[in-house]
Amino acid sequence: MPATSEQIEEEILKQQNLLEYLHENIQQMRQHSNQQILLKQKEDEMWAVQTGITVLKRRLKNLTDVVSIPICSKEKEIEQTNEKMENLNFDQKLSEDEIDETNANLLEKQLIASKMSLNNEIGDEKKAIVHLLTKLREILQLRTKLPESEQNKLTESQKATNKLSQQKPVKFALPKHVGNQTNKELRNGEKDNTDWEQLCAEEERKNAELLAELIRYRRICSQLRARLEYITLLVNLERNQQPSKLINDSENNNNSSASQPGDPDNLLITRF
Repeated sequence: MPATSEQIEEEILKQQNLLEYLHENIQQMRQHSNQQILLKQKEDEMWAVQTGITVLKRRLKNLTDVVSIPICSKEKEIEQTNEKMENLNFDQKLSEDEIDETNANLLEKQLIASKMSLNNEIGDEKKAIVHLLTKLREILQLRTKLPESEQNKLTESQKATNKLSQQKPVKFALPKHVGNQTNKELRNGEKDNTDWEQLCAEEERKNAELLAELIRYRRICSQLRARLEYITLLVNLERNQQPSKLINDSENNNNSSASQPGDPDNLLITRF
């Protein structure tokens, strides 16, 4: 760690140059969505550099205050010590505000990344729904175009594959009675209709599940969007409040009386 004020100033300059380089690198990486993990590491590194700059500035200010203290009376030395403590407390508050702002920015970026991921998942679900509906329409169209004999064969194959029926296979023989053959065709037609109704019901159930999942993702996106807007509002209010806090602290040091009800700071806090 640097000991003299010149060394501290030189180190602060190096850290500021490093901070600018990291900031430009992060801006370039944000344009590529496939570098989220590396982007998070760079943001943590930038936050550490910013914290180090704040510590160096505080140490430089402490050294400057110690050197500038004149050898005077004991009362003046005590007064200057009190002022120094106030300055340290003020710098500590500023450092905490900077850390809070950095954390808020990181949280905002994480929420934006989560929102983008959810939007991609919703898009995939929509594509899956459209694909299933298109496939169902094609199956129904092909079914109507097949001859009756092929439809019966398709029905038997479907029942064997899906185990929809546990009946013994029909033994084919030479037709002896036309009436019996007609009854068999009618029964096959009824079974065919039942199978297609079951297939349609299954597709409708899958469609309903996909729609329910899509609604759930939309609700999650709405909650994240509301949370993001709330955090942004807090950050903006905090930035706007800092000048008013400085003025209020100066007035409290010069005048010990309480602020009036019409004070703009009170109005800002009441609205918040």
